[in-house]
Amino acid sequence: MWWSSDRAHQEQEQAISQIERKWDQVPDSGTSSGKPPVNATESPSDQNSPGATQVPSEPPPGTTQGPEPPRTTPVPGFSAPGQMSRQRPGTRVQGGEALGILHIPRLGARWRVPIFEGISRARVLNRGFVGHYPSARPGEVGNFAIAAHSITHGAPFANLNRLRPGDRIHVETSTTWFTYETVSGPYLTSPRNVSVVAPIPRHSGFKAPGRYITLTTCWPPITSAKRMIFWGHLVDTHPRFPNTPRPQ
Repeated sequence: MWWSSDRAHQEQEQAISQIERKWDQVPDSGTSSGKPPVNATESPSDQNSPGATQVPSEPPPGTTQGPEPPRTTPVPGFSAPGQMSRQRPGTRVQGGEALGILHIPRLGARWRVPIFEGISRARVLNRGFVGHYPSARPGEVGNFAIAAHSITHGAPFANLNRLRPGDRIHVETSTTWFTYETVSGPYLTSPRNVSVVAPIPRHSGFKAPGRYITLTTCWPPITSAKRMIFWGHLVDTHPRFPNTPRPQ
């Protein structure tokens, strides 16, 4: 048990170092090192560009709304509602696709874990990484749903039960800091209850489309009979440049 966690911690740090090196050595098109991009958002003419991702429109005025929309600064990879959003593909490191780095201040001032595409035990979770369900990507309309172990293999979510409403959850990508705020949880449910990671997650209290995050882990750590769930919604975004500090 201790050996698997020690190995996973090493893999976490190696992955983060590789991710940051790749992010910082390849500047975005139209930028120079350490300087903001000239055009931070995609124009309508980019809507048919390869790799573009459709961001659904917000509900029209007068309809039921979800949580208050985030205070957003125009940033590369994140566009206004109804426009196209082109996020970079995940960064290829250690045989997987890294989407970003997760920071949860409640779990420690220096707590951070890489997020990889997929929830394969062998390729992602057992290596100490946070796994991304087939769901929205960071900042997109929908539910950015992620999972990690609560025991062994680095146990990134061993102390997830410490989260409280209002706690910030930061997702760092190659271009952007996405800040979510914890809204509800912990909620314990069956491992077969997939509705908790739906685009509008059931039991979360959200009633309309929005930009949500769901964190899941086995609970309690010893028996893993249930899944513990926390939900949050996007409240802010900031551009990411090399050596920029984590948002507060």
